[in-house]
Amino acid sequence: MGAKESTVQKILRDLSARGLVRTGHRRVTVTDLPGLAAFADLGPPPSGEGQA
Repeated sequence: MGAKESTVQKILRDLSARGLVRTGHRRVTVTDLPGLAAFADLGPPPSGEGQA
């Protein structure tokens, strides 16, 4: 997959502001899998996934 770093940073900032992911040094943590799936219009995650 090819994407400019600035584009990836912009998307990650948006997802973080929506509370869907948390970013850190070389790390992206999905904090709301159902919300991220809905944002991406992928439907619900498989049963049992995305629960803390």
